[in-house]
Amino acid sequence: MVSLCLLFLTAVLALFIVRLQSRIFVSHFDRLSLNVLISVVLSLSFIWLLTLLLDSFSLSVRKFYRPLKWLLFFVYYPLGRAMSWLLRIRKEDYQTSFLNFQNRMFLLNAAFSQSSRLLLLLPHCLQFHDCRIRITRDIKDCEQCGRCDICNLKQLSEVYDISVGIANGGTLARKIVHDAKPDVIIAVACHRDLTDGVRESWKYPVYAILNERPHGPCFDTRVDVNQVNNIIEAIFNHGTHGKNGNSRMT
Repeated sequence: MVSLCLLFLTAVLALFIVRLQSRIFVSHFDRLSLNVLISVVLSLSFIWLLTLLLDSFSLSVRKFYRPLKWLLFFVYYPLGRAMSWLLRIRKEDYQTSFLNFQNRMFLLNAAFSQSSRLLLLLPHCLQFHDCRIRITRDIKDCEQCGRCDICNLKQLSEVYDISVGIANGGTLARKIVHDAKPDVIIAVACHRDLTDGVRESWKYPVYAILNERPHGPCFDTRVDVNQVNNIIEAIFNHGTHGKNGNSRMT
């Protein structure tokens, strides 16, 4: 979608150039404006093409990771979203593609080590709806009855000795991140919350995992715990972090 949008903008600029050349008198302002637009579109197109090539060959650009993320989140994402809207592509499909792309950037470029402070950020809807213990902030309150994925995620937090935050909305999620000041975040949420959260927390390396909604949104949602475990192992050098780092969830 981003590539199509940039091609569309290039075509529009080409039409403007043709129209200007057919005019006898062209103001300096028109020429300057067109030159600025051409420079911006060409620069964005070049950076996007370079980003796609780096992604295709799994090459790291760690020194330029943050500015590249900023462009992806606040320039390329809106451009691609506009094109997907014009082409009537489902918003969730576009968001899934965006999150997958940014996850690949994370794995290629984010700097982390065994000493990195990791925050596992979870939505409250992962908890079983009729549980008598309400898990609001501390996952240690879970009594591990096994009726939802919170049980296994609690075990993961103990195995790898990592912080876990549970949020019931964007405001609380932002507060948890602000208070924890993590080096790396693994975030679990639905399409909208995850996309918005990743973009708002662009200064942090974030790996995004979409939850599963077998009963609809915000009700007894699930998450692939093995996927969470695998990304933690990747971050902490294949599970050597923490007091029982060599253990693996099954």
